[in-house]
Amino acid sequence: MDHSAPDAVRLASLLTDFRFPARKWELTTYAEDRGADGTSRGELAGLPEGLYRDLDAVISMIRAMNSRMHRNLLT
Repeated sequence: MDHSAPDAVRLASLLTDFRFPARKWELTTYAEDRGADGTSRGELAGLPEGLYRDLDAVISMIRAMNSRMHRNLLT
């Protein structure tokens, strides 16, 4: 199991009823207002600033960041 990948089900559950597109600050504020767990808050806080068109874009970015971090740890 890849522990660096975001749990898409967890994030989808957290962001239920969230209206995209959204900026990073909107995602993090929404998650915090809904009592997001530490993992979710950390993943969203780590996103680069930008406009995210949908949940898939958020998950893809988190996976890409985790993949780069994992590669850096191995080198």
